[in-house]
Amino acid sequence: MKSAQIIEFSKAPFHPLLPKVSSRFIAGEKLMLVEHRIKQGHVAMNDAHENEQLTLVLRGKLKFTIHDQTYIIDAGNAILIPSKIVHSCEVIEDSEVLEIFSPIRQEWLDKLSLTERP
Repeated sequence: MKSAQIIEFSKAPFHPLLPKVSSRFIAGEKLMLVEHRIKQGHVAMNDAHENEQLTLVLRGKLKFTIHDQTYIIDAGNAILIPSKIVHSCEVIEDSEVLEIFSPIRQEWLDKLSLTERP
C-alpha cells in the first residue's frame, strides 16, 4: 500500500540545469515539481513537450510567447501551458519560479543523473 511522504524540499540542493538556470526537483510517478532560479536574459525558444506545464512566478518577470501572443507573467501570477503547445520564454528579470509538470520531465532527471524519487 502506498502512503503519503513528507519531503524537506527546502533542503534539496539546486543543480545547474542550463547556463543561467539552477533547479531542484521533486518527482512522483506522474507529477513533478521544479523550483528554478533563473538569471535575466535566459531564453527558451520554441519548446514543445508531452508534459502539461504550470509555471508560477515567485519573484521576477517572464515573457512567454504562444501562437504569436505575448504574455508577461510576474510575481504571484502563473501560466498554464497545455501538452504539445509550442512556447518560448524570455527571462526579463532575475526570477524564481515553481513549475509543475505532468507527466514528469524524465529527460531533466536523466540529464542531472537524479534517479531517486521521494
